[in-house]
Amino acid sequence: LFFLLGCKQEQSSTDILTLSVDLEQSSLRYDDVFSNAEIILLETTDSSLISKITNVDEYKSNYYIHDIRSVKALAFDYKGKFICQLGRKGQGPGEYSWLASIAIDKENDIIHLVEPLGGFHNYSPDGKYISSKKYPDGNDYQHLHHFDNYMAAWTISSGSQSDCIIIFNPETMEIVNSYCKGTYLLKSGNFYSYNNELFHYEKLEPFRRVYKVSKDSLTLLYQWDFGDDNFDMYDLDLTYKDENYVKEYDLFWRYMKDGTVPYLVVEQAQNNNYYYACLRFQYKYDKSVFYRKSDGKYLVFGEEDWPMKTNSHVFTDDYMIIALNPDNYENFKPYLPDSERKKLDTLTEDDNPCLLKLYFKK
Repeated sequence: LFFLLGCKQEQSSTDILTLSVDLEQSSLRYDDVFSNAEIILLETTDSSLISKITNVDEYKSNYYIHDIRSVKALAFDYKGKFICQLGRKGQGPGEYSWLASIAIDKENDIIHLVEPLGGFHNYSPDGKYISSKKYPDGNDYQHLHHFDNYMAAWTISSGSQSDCIIIFNPETMEIVNSYCKGTYLLKSGNFYSYNNELFHYEKLEPFRRVYKVSKDSLTLLYQWDFGDDNFDMYDLDLTYKDENYVKEYDLFWRYMKDGTVPYLVVEQAQNNNYYYACLRFQYKYDKSVFYRKSDGKYLVFGEEDWPMKTNSHVFTDDYMIIALNPDNYENFKPYLPDSERKKLDTLTEDDNPCLLKLYFKK
């Protein structure tokens, strides 16, 4: 489910860093941004089968794969060798009926499996069940992220007067703050971390803004300006009232398919050199934007006639990782060295999808 909201802030627009980008024309080439590419084949066994990679987390040189279709969390090492499955679908201790996401507590060496309702499950990095915890309220939890000594949750709230960001103490499970009321139709957001700080973005927020999250405040830091490609969800003929939710939800998805709503900002991140955003157009193709901090030049990667999904799952100073599902293989081959292209050629329709590791140019 997607929802639309706006987190209200007090800063004037002149205080906000604005990243201006023309989505039709790059000022950087692909080779200006990336130096190399590596394919990571994920071992295919009866125990490690992946339907489709939903998300990837990296920790201690291992990859933790979330497969939402098969309701699985799988661990592979840095070479793609299968390690284990974390938990399984069921009703027993540590088992789950659905998985919204995976989260990692690096300080305490714990992998969280996030169920939307009820609670989350704690596992060791090698797949051993530790414990389960119940959520502090009845919201639908989608993403968890540790920062300082707290946990931030992005939730699907119960109505337009409920906050979507919940800050709670992971030891006591006590809520200490909450943010982001909004119109109850299409709310969708997530977090990313950079330099040990936590940031929040919304996929349909009219000004494409990014906020810094703390226990005590939500601070607006920067926004994207795509010129003629900017759009405002509030210009649509929707009331965004709770009582019209069912009817307007169907109408919104029609707008997504016909291009009235041109894109979602499905992913954002940053490292020491770039701000990053991935825009998904009509759920058919992506454009990923790499905005260089040093001079404001940028690469827009992806085109309408390529069905490429380019959203990054791991974004570091040295590299980014993209999940490659079979429908993307051919479109990425021109960007691969011969040795990596040959890896893709060995795959059959019965093999797991793979990962693409793109190394940033130094």
